[in-house]
Amino acid sequence: MDPYLNDQQVADFLGIRLKTLQNRISDGADVPPYIQLATLKRRFYRLSDVHAWIDEQKTSGGAPSAGRVR
Repeated sequence: MDPYLNDQQVADFLGIRLKTLQNRISDGADVPPYIQLATLKRRFYRLSDVHAWIDEQKTSGGAPSAGRVR
């Protein structure tokens, strides 16, 4: 079974602050896909989706730089 991560875990995984991730979500910026449980007001990210999203962000020069994740 694919593990799920919360906002803090994804921010840590990406090397960005939690507030940065939350701001990107609020601004409609590109972030890893997530599901949101309305009753809990929490987002959950599948680890495999986060990995796939990171792979999509890579350029021919390598991985995206922290803080400029798209």
